[in-house]
Amino acid sequence: MYHIVYKTINQLNGMFYIGKHSTENINDLYLGSGTRITRAIKKYGKQNFTKEILFVFETENDALLAESKLISDLKIPNPQCYNVCPVGSGQKQKGIPLSEKTRQKIIDNNGMRGKTHTDEARAKISATHKGKSNWHKGKNRSEETRQKISNARTGMKFTDQHRANIALGGMGEKNSNYGKCWITKDGINKKITKEEIDFYIDLGYSKGRYFKKGSYKRVR
Repeated sequence: MYHIVYKTINQLNGMFYIGKHSTENINDLYLGSGTRITRAIKKYGKQNFTKEILFVFETENDALLAESKLISDLKIPNPQCYNVCPVGSGQKQKGIPLSEKTRQKIIDNNGMRGKTHTDEARAKISATHKGKSNWHKGKNRSEETRQKISNARTGMKFTDQHRANIALGGMGEKNSNYGKCWITKDGINKKITKEEIDFYIDLGYSKGRYFKKGSYKRVR
């Protein structure tokens, strides 16, 4: 097994990505799996990227530390670099301790820290996801994954303040169903605002939802 630290370079614009990869084939075609480098490869095509092997190590931890050192020296965010995290992502995943200086660097480089999306930005995000299937649709979690989730949640306790925040978050106008209701016609359900009820009733719709068993759930 080879534990390598590599540099993937976009031949069209000179941008690059630093990563760590463990492989049996040192000459494989792996270019990186970070968010930005993945998008760039999809945009420009694999044929426009080259990979330069910087180091080869006997242990994965040595490779992770070398990757972290290289990325830290780049002072992320760097306009010429596809890396997002100021330390190697592999270092975080493997649980190698981070110094307080590195931790603070990660916090400082969080572009959304203390900010919220504008209504315009929210609308753009929503538009980009419309029509796309959920990435997990049609997939089933393995028993091992289910058990890990169960173990992680076992013993979790919410503070009274947390419970109160959850309750308040679903009340009034903050509730996604606030001011809306279901109507149905010919087995087709539709969610509308309550101000639109009379209009749809005139079109032959009924209040409530139609279920496959053939029953109607009336809105009172």
